Amino acid sequence: MFESFDWTAIAASLSVLVNGIPLVLVVIGLVYAAGEKFGVSGKWQFLLSLGIGLIFGGGYQLASVGPVVDFAGWFGIVVYGLSMGLLASMLYDSAKDLLSKIVEKLLGFSDQGVG
Repeated sequence: MFESFDWTAIAASLSVLVNGIPLVLVVIGLVYAAGEKFGVSGKWQFLLSLGIGLIFGGGYQLASVGPVVDFAGWFGIVVYGLSMGLLASMLYDSAKDLLSKIVEKLLGFSDQGVG
């Protein structure tokens, strides 16, 4: 399954910095904060991730490329922003699953969602 990913493109997305801060971490942090502080979860958290990625990724593209006037330019900005949101969502979910498996292995039990 992972052989079909373009790891170069993923690495390039992870290396996008705004004043030294990885942009994808900003998106992940905002999605996490919305989930923890405002109770956003499930499908809404995924849609929020796409929206935040679209805003911040699109903003980054506009800042780096400059104003665009044609459809191709705007389409590229939207695709980049959505991919930033998708990547952030995948990383957030993967890290959450990985941490729960590590805790389960270390402590010998799993969280059943009770309490």
